[in-house]
Amino acid sequence: MANLLEHLVTLSFLLVLQISVISAEYGFVQINPSTKTLSNAVDICTAYNSGFKAFPTHASPLAEWFEVADTYPDLGCHPHVNNSFNKKIVIVKRGNCTFAEKAFHVLKANGNGVLIVSDDGLAVPDATREDFETINISVAVITDESYKVFQTLKTTVGLVNIRLWEYAINVPRHIDLNLVIIWFLAVITCAAGAWAQGNCRVKETQQSLSNDNEIVENLDLNVNVAQSILFFVMSSVSILLMYFFYDYLVYVIIVVFCYVSALAMFSLLHSYLKYSPCYIRYKIPQNNIIFLKNRPSVLGILLFLLCMSFSVTWAICRKKWFAWLLQDILGVGFCIYMIKAIRLPNFKICTLLLSLFFVYDVFYVFITPLLTKNNESVMVHVATGGSGKTKEELPMLFKLPKLELLALAKCTELPYSLLGYGDVLLPGLHVGFCATWDFKTSAKSMVKLHSYYIAAVLGYGIGLILTFIAMYVMMVGQPALLYLVPCCLLSTFFVALKRNELKDIWNAETVISTPIYKELVPESDENIESLEPLNSVKDNLLTTK
Repeated sequence: MANLLEHLVTLSFLLVLQISVISAEYGFVQINPSTKTLSNAVDICTAYNSGFKAFPTHASPLAEWFEVADTYPDLGCHPHVNNSFNKKIVIVKRGNCTFAEKAFHVLKANGNGVLIVSDDGLAVPDATREDFETINISVAVITDESYKVFQTLKTTVGLVNIRLWEYAINVPRHIDLNLVIIWFLAVITCAAGAWAQGNCRVKETQQSLSNDNEIVENLDLNVNVAQSILFFVMSSVSILLMYFFYDYLVYVIIVVFCYVSALAMFSLLHSYLKYSPCYIRYKIPQNNIIFLKNRPSVLGILLFLLCMSFSVTWAICRKKWFAWLLQDILGVGFCIYMIKAIRLPNFKICTLLLSLFFVYDVFYVFITPLLTKNNESVMVHVATGGSGKTKEELPMLFKLPKLELLALAKCTELPYSLLGYGDVLLPGLHVGFCATWDFKTSAKSMVKLHSYYIAAVLGYGIGLILTFIAMYVMMVGQPALLYLVPCCLLSTFFVALKRNELKDIWNAETVISTPIYKELVPESDENIESLEPLNSVKDNLLTTK
């Protein structure tokens, strides 16, 4: 129980976001230091969201360009009293309030667009559906390096002589390669973690039936109804804490993620290496040190230090151009380990847990704008970096640079496609149950081999595709569990209905204390009757017996 509570507390902070890919486009702001010719125009890269107002993809005569109102370093978080911008593009600084608030104040002051200067690279100017319906001016983000280019031109020719034109690259509509890669990454990670859970259950059961002294995994991680509700409540509390205290808790999340992801990576590698003769040959000498008195292998200690070093390297370099690759590697290990370790014993618990987080996603994305003072989504606020003071991003996301936008060479950094770990992990727990149930029943009929597992993986893949389609059509970041939960649960429901096993899986008990492979052992085997439920398991990850 203690181990389960530890996992739930960690997950509640690391999985406060299930929001999927945020809709965004990338284009240019063309700065012209002359009111008579376009020959000296300068392009700077920008990120914008067509949910506010789409950038045009065509050139425009100089007469239609916009004048500029430079209020930087003003944050634009308060109404521009006694100030009418007369259809100008207004420049403000990022921070202290949402993108939508800045745009709303410019709109009320008769501005035609807002250009937000970010000193932490390009950021996606996202908002709620209500904000998109209310604000009909362009909202774009540029870097502070780009603003310095503007300042140089302003000093040279004067602000009154500068004009701006915002435009987008006319990219032909095609399948987004990034979404394809993220889809495969998410599906493979989910499937691998679920398969590891089922396969681990096989080894545990075989060892329990043979009275083996060493148990492969910790068995105190089976979730019940009360714990499912507790997980839901802790996640809700966590996202509210992040909403109000983002600038402080984001560093806590980064530290926790480093520690947990390193342990997850070590645990996965250790579980595959600990039986290798080379791995266990050399052990440290006899000692009385608390964590070393069981004489772990020297290579095991080196592996642990290597995993911790990998995680710390990501933390130190998390704002470098290559940090996304390190984060994705840590994320894959983290998700597989958690899916493998946390087990849902039956379809009833699967339905309860996923339904709770279905409500969680819908509430914090679509309902909270009706309750907050600024009509902003709590989920979107946290996902886009809170108030923006720290310029830190939450790490529990798969990130992939947008490959189709390599033409944006003028950008200071490539934009990313994002997918939250929760969109992989939570459905993965359900797929893990399906894998375990298949291992339990597969001996009865080879035709039924892994049918629940395959159906659940297919349901997850289809749900993710529906998420991407909804994001593309609505041009708004989507809570992926809104689509993943029905697809995953319905896939299992229909297979169970077809096989007349709905009642069986609804109240199943796929835990080690009730051996799931009892039907694989001959009934005459006297060892089965003498088996006692396992009450406690002590498994030191650094110990190799």
